[in-house]
Amino acid sequence: MNAVPSPVYAPGHFVNRDEEIGRVLRKVERLLEGLFPTPPHTAFHGPRGSGKSWLLHRLRDRLAEEFGDQITLLFFPLDPSNPELAENVLRTACHELGLPTPPTATLNDLNWWLVEKCQNHPRPIVIIVDELDKVESEPLKTLENYLILPLCRIPRLLLVLGSRVPRPRGRLGDVELKRRTENVELSPFNEEWTRAQIKALGCSSALAPDILAVGGGYPLSNAILAAGWATDPGKALQDCAEALLDGVEDHLRRYFWALCPLDSIDVDRMAPLLAAYRDEPLENWDRQRCQQILMGMVSTRLVQWGRWTSSGYGMDPAVRQVLRSAMQRNQPVLWENLSRIV
Repeated sequence: MNAVPSPVYAPGHFVNRDEEIGRVLRKVERLLEGLFPTPPHTAFHGPRGSGKSWLLHRLRDRLAEEFGDQITLLFFPLDPSNPELAENVLRTACHELGLPTPPTATLNDLNWWLVEKCQNHPRPIVIIVDELDKVESEPLKTLENYLILPLCRIPRLLLVLGSRVPRPRGRLGDVELKRRTENVELSPFNEEWTRAQIKALGCSSALAPDILAVGGGYPLSNAILAAGWATDPGKALQDCAEALLDGVEDHLRRYFWALCPLDSIDVDRMAPLLAAYRDEPLENWDRQRCQQILMGMVSTRLVQWGRWTSSGYGMDPAVRQVLRSAMQRNQPVLWENLSRIV
């Protein structure tokens, strides 16, 4: 089944992240006063659907509204399918700062010109980089070495980084970058915030308790569920689940459904659930096959070691919550069978 497209950012989708936005606005104010915020940079992270990308879009808008031409603002939502990602980001940054970049320029050239321009720029610079967790290890390493680490040392430049995890793919672990970066995790919405978001989307805020219960309070889930909850809750949940599994290959999706009853996933607990979900003999699911499945799920970054559980592998909580709710409503007998096994 094809994933339901995620709602496109619009100001009406965004509510109740004023504190997070205020952190960055205050740092810009300090720069304009001739002071240096500590730590200067900010990294926002949270599970899929936590509103991270909407937050960064809104932050871009607020920075432009509040400070106008007092600052220079660059915004990079990364495209992981771009084979020349790092080079294109560097060239775009140079272009927006008024630097020509001949086609023969190397990464070293672009890095040198960009750093020198930023060091001598007449205004504070804010650079927002989103979707870092979607970038493969090697291009992310290149982006880190040629853009993020060199720029993090420039006094009048603020980096704002967005990722579903604090250090995607084990990168961005440089000691100086960590020391100079404030990590901010985006929590789910409570009922009051969920009610406000649903109302902002033009839906009845009376739906908030039900939507919060099945979606866990994550802004993306709130938006999708609100659109269809009043007419068909089962379909709304299914649509939400498909949106949260966007980008996951079809053969892996069924394993997320089968294992969503688990709070933590380990190889020894997988086989009975997989056999029951597929209605196949238990012997079909040996330890080696379960290990391969688990590593495939980890490759999607929606399952991680020690990230969402106290120990072992855990599933992204936003995904797990909606899959559980959808199965309970739409496949109650299957849910009962899997829960009994757990």
